[in-house]
Amino acid sequence: MAVKTVVRKSLSSVQRTAHQVVHAILLQSKIRRIRRHIDPARISAVKADKGFMRSSEAFLRRHFPPRRDLSWHVAYAAASGIRDAMYIPENAFYLHLEPRVNPRATALLYSDKNMYDNLFAGAAVPTTLGRIINGRFFSKDYQLISAAELLEELRSSGDHVVVKPSVESGGGRNVQILSPGQLEGFLADGLGASAGENLLFQKLLRQHEALAGFHPASLNTLRIVTFWLRRGVVVISAVLRMGVKNAQVDNQAAGGISCGVAEDGRLKRFAYDKHFRQYSEHPTTRRAFAGFKVPSYAEACSLAVSLHRRLPACGMVSWDVAIDTEGSPVLIESNLRYQEINFLQLNNGPLFGRHTDEVLSMM
Repeated sequence: MAVKTVVRKSLSSVQRTAHQVVHAILLQSKIRRIRRHIDPARISAVKADKGFMRSSEAFLRRHFPPRRDLSWHVAYAAASGIRDAMYIPENAFYLHLEPRVNPRATALLYSDKNMYDNLFAGAAVPTTLGRIINGRFFSKDYQLISAAELLEELRSSGDHVVVKPSVESGGGRNVQILSPGQLEGFLADGLGASAGENLLFQKLLRQHEALAGFHPASLNTLRIVTFWLRRGVVVISAVLRMGVKNAQVDNQAAGGISCGVAEDGRLKRFAYDKHFRQYSEHPTTRRAFAGFKVPSYAEACSLAVSLHRRLPACGMVSWDVAIDTEGSPVLIESNLRYQEINFLQLNNGPLFGRHTDEVLSMM
């Protein structure tokens, strides 16, 4: 038994190391692609700032030894104009920080959106109409039903239905909005027959008209990041995410943009896309960002903080929160793995801001 345990642990260690090596290579390729979209003159100006470069290198050597690659620092500073040594490089975050604050097994346990009605009971979430869990059909209250009964439940809403994978749906992958007439064909295609199928069916949420004004076709959501410090849970960063070009999702990975939100709930001057390109107005609707007051921002932050307190095993959570037509915050998703930090640092500066020393001292 002891030998088997040693072998199992050795294999696990080799797999983790291989995963880290592959991930590191992919991230290096990613930063090279990003830098091609940034004005070379701005990159040169940042590199010429010896004070910034020295302090950035000292920061990395102190907290992430022997790391000295300043590629991410240079990209963030050149694109945003914010020169701050406390930026967290993506490779340091994904390979070292995130796995420590949110252990993989714990993150996977809490990431299934089909469990939100239990995990976050009492909180506002989009109305659940039905589920597919491990290939089986369930009602909104977790009763096992037939495909015909699920179809009846979905049609009962009389409205469009949002269908999303309940696990691994980051970046808006495979999220669909179906009209009542499309539901039967969707289920008839054999979805759910696979033993691994996990889907969540929800009533389409209508958003606040002020947020719809930026891009009506997508549900434009707040990404609110909370961290569990020694004194409790706090909001460390927030942005408003918006779709573009009539896309139905607002995710940056799917082409969307994001704009930083100040502590008073007002949008900052610029938004950014995944290529670090800067916008002073929405590229589709031409609506300016600066000074726009996000409705119910304080309430949305309070929701995120209160829900994080239900996840004591997770140090950091990125919450996607919508504001409905009545001005109430509604939880769309909690993100515990691959939380995406680039748009946060482009818009708001270093990920942990004034909490950086405390956060890193807890690692």
